[in-house]
Amino acid sequence: MKLKFNGTQGFVLAVLVHALVIGVLFFSIDSEKSIKPQPSGAEPTVMEAVVIDQSEIKAEAQKIKEAEESKQEAIEAENKRKEEEKKLEELKQQQKELEQKQEEEKQRKEDQEKADKEKQRLEDQKQKEAEQQAQLEAAKQKEKEEQQQAEEEKKHVAEELAEKERVQKEADAEKKRLEVEAQKKAEEQQKRKEEEARKLAEAEEKRKADEAQKQLEAEMATEEAARGKEIAGSFYGKIATQVERNFNLRGFEPGLKCILEIKMVPGGDVVSVKVVESSGDARFDRQAEIAAKKASPLPVPDDIKIFNKYLRTVRFRFNPG
Repeated sequence: MKLKFNGTQGFVLAVLVHALVIGVLFFSIDSEKSIKPQPSGAEPTVMEAVVIDQSEIKAEAQKIKEAEESKQEAIEAENKRKEEEKKLEELKQQQKELEQKQEEEKQRKEDQEKADKEKQRLEDQKQKEAEQQAQLEAAKQKEKEEQQQAEEEKKHVAEELAEKERVQKEADAEKKRLEVEAQKKAEEQQKRKEEEARKLAEAEEKRKADEAQKQLEAEMATEEAARGKEIAGSFYGKIATQVERNFNLRGFEPGLKCILEIKMVPGGDVVSVKVVESSGDARFDRQAEIAAKKASPLPVPDDIKIFNKYLRTVRFRFNPG
């Protein structure tokens, strides 16, 4: 059975073997020095001494080491060569696969080009058939349109004749209608003139009557206004007197006066009082307003028209002195 060692294991084994040999040699020399002397008269034992030079041992060991290193380098070179051969083989395989892929791609492109050409041929054929069908349909459509046009032309001629007859009938009817309408308008115009003359006469008669009524009403209004002012004037004095009765002059300088504005409701109840022209004495003005409110209800006429026109709001000079 053969044992196999790699480079490092062989080197270590060689060093151990040489170390063992050197150890045996050193042991032999040491044993020789420790031999005891022989008794007198005894015949001395003769031994051959072997002298080993340490430099030779070192040199031998160096040679062994260098040999092992050379062997290791050879092994590493062999391994490197094998690795390079493996890489080269892999590159060849990759190149082969690449060429195969390129061939497959080329074949695929060729197949695609064939398929595209076939597809284009089918499309061209389909397009040509479609154009032929379109031309056939166009011819049929043209024939149909020409037939329709002929029928429409015939129908148009008939419609024109019917339209002329209709227009003539309408013209005759319109002429007759206009004659009747003209007759009717003449009659209506005559009636309208007669009606306008009647209305003018009535309007003139009404105008004269209205003028007479307005004149009478104006005269009556003048008389009524004069009477109303006269009545209202009499109540102004009564109102001022009643307010003055409710005013206390004590504590005020003589000669003070102001203008009061009093607003009332029918019946004479006072709803508001304000001084529109002051006396110059605020206390006097305030007491005048109080006196007017205390005097409510103030005397007013029973005639609501006179009240609304002249006495709903009154202004007078308040002079209690």
